[in-house]
Amino acid sequence: MGLCESACAEDTGPFVYVSVGVAKADFNGKSTDDSRVSQANGGAAVVSSFNSNPAAYKLNVGYQLATSIGLQFGYGSTTSIKYSTSAPVAAQATEKLQVLDALIGGSHDIGAGFTLTLRGGVANVRATGSSGSLVHFSGSTTQAAAGAGIKYVIDNHLSVRLDFDSFRAPAGSQIGQVSVFTAGFGYRF
Repeated sequence: MGLCESACAEDTGPFVYVSVGVAKADFNGKSTDDSRVSQANGGAAVVSSFNSNPAAYKLNVGYQLATSIGLQFGYGSTTSIKYSTSAPVAAQATEKLQVLDALIGGSHDIGAGFTLTLRGGVANVRATGSSGSLVHFSGSTTQAAAGAGIKYVIDNHLSVRLDFDSFRAPAGSQIGQVSVFTAGFGYRF
């Protein structure tokens, strides 16, 4: 640490990161909901759809401890993930995911201003769903969290980052595994 005291000091400090993107969700309950709708309508054939790619966004704040390690706390959310039927009846169910996480991250400079990032820690994943007769759910789970990305440093304060994160929705949710792809800007104070 004493060898890079002045250089390392330039790479430390608080930061904020804001990103938007898309999530890819697995829907565990489609066949169950199709069956439920069919039974409620005398065994009629069901025409249904599922929006498995909702928008996602994240806000992270943290502290860069050294050139290649930092702590971050974040909030992420998706827009509503929708299941709907058009026959034999029109109905719709929605579910939304929210994630609070605490992560430690490491990075490795790969040259030309690009850095690979890895993060791990813990996340609380909450799912809430509604739609009257089809689905109503609210629950949360705490789980290990991990993610990876690539960052491009524009200057001493500004960077852009592409990220991949994956987590599992709580037990009882209609949604299973969720992968989140985001792009955003970071600012180090």
